[in-house]
Amino acid sequence: MIIPWLKGLRFFHEAPLTWTLIAINLLFFFLTNGPQPEMSNLNKHEIKLAGRAYAMMHGKDVPADGSQLLLLGSRALRDNTFFARYRDFNPTQDTVALRSWQSKVDEFQRDLKKRPVDMFGLHGGEKHPGSWFTYQFMHSGAWHLLGNMIMLMIFGAALEALASSALLVFVYVAGGLFGAAFFLYLSPDTSAPMVGASASLSAVMAFYALFERKKRIKFFYFLSPSPGYWGDIYLPTLVVLPLYFVEDLAQYFSTAEEVGAAIAYTAHLGGALFGIALALTFRFLCRRSPRWEQILYASYSRSQPEAP
Repeated sequence: MIIPWLKGLRFFHEAPLTWTLIAINLLFFFLTNGPQPEMSNLNKHEIKLAGRAYAMMHGKDVPADGSQLLLLGSRALRDNTFFARYRDFNPTQDTVALRSWQSKVDEFQRDLKKRPVDMFGLHGGEKHPGSWFTYQFMHSGAWHLLGNMIMLMIFGAALEALASSALLVFVYVAGGLFGAAFFLYLSPDTSAPMVGASASLSAVMAFYALFERKKRIKFFYFLSPSPGYWGDIYLPTLVVLPLYFVEDLAQYFSTAEEVGAAIAYTAHLGGALFGIALALTFRFLCRRSPRWEQILYASYSRSQPEAP
């Protein structure tokens, strides 16, 4: 295990905007992870019927194996095209059973829209424009929240000290918007809502790594509890890019479609691409005009060494 530590965790007076962003994420988490509305669940037989309809919808042979039908049905229930067209396909010749199944699917779809994660998350269905922003502050669970907030504290505070609070907000929000657009462009049919600060955080991390690419920063590594197998090491800032984004790229290309995937790799990659492009643009502007460098660097000296 190796994680970038930079200068570690900061107090509020050292990184007020970073702590404010963390507070907003925490507020959204506690407001949306309370008691959830009751959901109507489909039984295994009804999910298998969804799988049969989904196979017919795509002109594929209906799997004979029950477990494959369950997997296909679960995938169908995360695909907007299924909900838009499932009434055009009859997975059973029993008219009574067909109407009962269609009624259950209708009820399931209505209940999905009542969940906070569906109301504030982002997916390819009909959404309020505000969800492009609210999804950036929602999380699917405590561990999802904790991991993102630790990395936001580390990189957000570093960027806030490097440049300014305004730049941090811009990179966070705009990176989240770009990541969302990238996700919807490459995964337009998913009905599974995307939530989390990962796209925004990817933009912040990539921007910092490219903008300060010649620096050496502190990483914490842990191989085992034995002496000499854990501690701090100073590596080039650019190590952040392969350390975090090569896996996202590999996972995206190794997954046939992102419909129903637990992690929105395309959103991570979109946020990272935005951060990289913005950092390279700012570096170009700084080289062309010293005025840009004065504007961007608020309280940080470019010559200040990170490594001892």
